[in-house]
Amino acid sequence: MKFEEYIKNKKVLIIGPASYLRDDPIIDAIDSFDTIIRVNSSIDLTLKIPDIVGSRTDIVFTTADIDVCTNTNHRKINMWVDKGVKHVRICPPAIRHYYSQNIKSFERENNKQLEFSVTDRKNYLEFVKKCEDTIPNTGLAAILDCLKYSPKIIHVSGITFFKGGYMKEYGVTTTTEKEVRKFFEKQGNHDIDKQIEYFKKIFADNKHLSCDDYIMEALEL
Repeated sequence: MKFEEYIKNKKVLIIGPASYLRDDPIIDAIDSFDTIIRVNSSIDLTLKIPDIVGSRTDIVFTTADIDVCTNTNHRKINMWVDKGVKHVRICPPAIRHYYSQNIKSFERENNKQLEFSVTDRKNYLEFVKKCEDTIPNTGLAAILDCLKYSPKIIHVSGITFFKGGYMKEYGVTTTTEKEVRKFFEKQGNHDIDKQIEYFKKIFADNKHLSCDDYIMEALEL
């Protein structure tokens, strides 16, 4: 199946690794969705805390990199195969040399085991422009990408633009909002506040988009 077929006219759930899920588990709602998307290494949580985040994963939406700065591997193909992942969606597309290398490395390591696709270049550059020339984090990129393919609904869970930080089980070195903001400020690729403002706009304008109550409150939606 093409990526579009998992999204068009489907009820889609996008799950990230935000810490509030421990107090407000998403597991009971999972079976009501047609397509479950987990962002980057959020699928790792299905091994560590399945009673909170569930275990089913249809699509992994990933940067497909191995980030030595945060000690994070977003390219765990054997585990994805074992978990029954149906499709891998890679973002960003090859607009920079190291993004291109990530895609090539994934394709080589994947060796045709998993169906995969790459975010449309034109669409992605539009996302960057809408975020005032800051690169969208993977959670926002997944939301924007899916909205392009006419879903019945997209529900967002566990993505707070780092408000409240990550689940400790996510396995990255920067877990709190303060740590993540400091890291991105130093890195210079992502502006969290600009992304929040853009997300607020698309949320207000899109009847197909919904969020957990915690996200609504944290982002003042």
